[in-house]
Amino acid sequence: FVFLLLFLLQPLLSSRHLFLSLVTPPTITTEPTSDLLVFVGVAVSLPCTASGFPPPAFTWARGDGTPVELQNSRISLPAEGSGDGTLTISGAAVADSSPYQCTATNSAGFDTSSTVQLRVLVGSTVRNRPGDLAAASHDGVLTADHGARLSVPCNVTRPEDATTVVYQWYRDGTTVGTVRPDMYGAGSLVLESVDVGDRGRYTCVVEISATGVGGQPLEEEIGSVIIGVGGMSCPHPNQME
Repeated sequence: FVFLLLFLLQPLLSSRHLFLSLVTPPTITTEPTSDLLVFVGVAVSLPCTASGFPPPAFTWARGDGTPVELQNSRISLPAEGSGDGTLTISGAAVADSSPYQCTATNSAGFDTSSTVQLRVLVGSTVRNRPGDLAAASHDGVLTADHGARLSVPCNVTRPEDATTVVYQWYRDGTTVGTVRPDMYGAGSLVLESVDVGDRGRYTCVVEISATGVGGQPLEEEIGSVIIGVGGMSCPHPNQME
């Protein structure tokens, strides 16, 4: 009788065993790999995906353990059951600055991601742009005499919470470097002795870093100006764009 009972129950026991074998705890498969430094208003995505069955649900918490509350379309997650828990902030605010951590949970357990630091800065205030000196000219070109010393301004205020502001200059899209021209003080570019080879479109970009935030510096383009030399100030090709 016992053997007959076991024979009759075998399909049910096999199905239950199969069901139990499919239930697996979540494993984080994608997570933030570096800290983020952004300006106010920028869209931010913090990635988090996980495997597991049943498909895990996702939650995010700040560094102090406070759960992140979804706010309609500004702070959102993908649909449940997709295996994707990427946190999207459509317009970052200063109040969003915090460490963040993702947790994936199902009936078999949970898994947590590494912690990522998000820092949101108010944009720098521009004091002087490269094109200020050329604004009064009829063609918008900043013209210097051959051999003259020329200083091109690029000055910004340091954003709150920013620890380092570095000015980077480009000529026609190529980094100028430190050989020539040199940079002094607040970011002004100085051409000690202007010659024909200095003609071109010069662009000033500030690179901003903050303490406690790794990853790449935040870049902000301040402006550009076309430089002409002496009587050879015919329009530069970039001027006609």
